[in-house]
Amino acid sequence: MTDPHHDDNNNDGDTRARVEAMFRHLQGLRTDMDTTLRELRKDISDYEHVAAQGTHPPTTQLCHLGHGVHVQAVVPDAAHGVHLHVGLGFFVELPWSQAVDVAQARVAVLQGRAALTETTIAGLDADLLEVLANNGLDASALHGGGDG
Repeated sequence: MTDPHHDDNNNDGDTRARVEAMFRHLQGLRTDMDTTLRELRKDISDYEHVAAQGTHPPTTQLCHLGHGVHVQAVVPDAAHGVHLHVGLGFFVELPWSQAVDVAQARVAVLQGRAALTETTIAGLDADLLEVLANNGLDASALHGGGDG
């Protein structure tokens, strides 16, 4: 016959390992959602900038080349057309007035995504707390006093 205390200790270790794995998984999801939210907020800011220009675009524009590199560029005829990112790496050339309309619509869509992302983050936070509470633990117990 097996020792019941031995099984309990083994089950406690298994339970703790499962809780720690679930906690790490939820934290990873939370980190991903934070990154997504930051990117959405930046996109919203970019589109709001376009939308705020109205029908009188500047003759020069700060252009983002990627990786945080920006250059001042001359826009020769913005009334003729501008290239606007519409998502998934696609750009369309539109007259300025239409670009402003598209930018305003895109802001609304991105704000909806940001709100949904914020709701998802709040749910993940609640899940993290529930995992801990259901197992009588706190974040410092899982991390040995680390972040959490």
